[in-house]
Amino acid sequence: MSRLPFGGGNSGVWGYLWQGAPSEALTYNALEWEASQGAPPVISEQGALQFDPAVASKAWSRAGRWIGTISPPEVTRDLEDDSLRQWTQGQAVFMRNWPYAYTESIRNGSKVRGRFGVSIMPAGDGADGRPADMLGGFQLMVDRKSIHKDAAIELIRFLTSPEIQRVNAQVRGYAPTIPAIFLDPAVLRANPFFRTLREVLVQGAITRPSTAAGEKYDAVSADYFSAVRRVLTGQQDAADDAQEFAGEVKRLMAH
Repeated sequence: MSRLPFGGGNSGVWGYLWQGAPSEALTYNALEWEASQGAPPVISEQGALQFDPAVASKAWSRAGRWIGTISPPEVTRDLEDDSLRQWTQGQAVFMRNWPYAYTESIRNGSKVRGRFGVSIMPAGDGADGRPADMLGGFQLMVDRKSIHKDAAIELIRFLTSPEIQRVNAQVRGYAPTIPAIFLDPAVLRANPFFRTLREVLVQGAITRPSTAAGEKYDAVSADYFSAVRRVLTGQQDAADDAQEFAGEVKRLMAH
């Protein structure tokens, strides 16, 4: 495939960076592609398969055409930090990543510092197209075997308090769970994109089927990102691969 001319003739600049390595990172990217086309969640809250092979194969195939044109060939090996490293070196016009990437992008040494903005993901084509952005998270848990369970619970209550969430949002760029913090003046001064991020969560936030799949989610996700990556790397036809994935998830959820 021929490469498109981005960056004013700069051959070191690509159009779009994302995460295509065989990992959970690819799962959330591909689920966003599908949701942007209007696809329902892969698994309903009741555990029923809702995966739409036609929409999925269209979304996967489209992403495959990005590789070598607007996205670098090595994107199928990239994780979040790989994308971020290329981005902060000024090697791309657009990047999909988590909110922490903003604070990393404004640090000293970043070639894009003061030269970029944050936007809602674009909608897919067709009548059902809409912006879709995957929810991430910074979970805190207590081991059920902990000998200091009560103290650990109190620590988590402290770390998830409004005061600490405000600090994490301001200093680290972590998305809070308290809506008002998004519009806190100090937070917005440090991270102006939080105003847009709040719109993202209200308008286009989607979730992975982790709750619906329960203990089977790891297997569902592994099957999913493996299927997507086979299409991205040209190992299998998108329509056939999507049908195979649908059958595999149906078997997983039935047992």
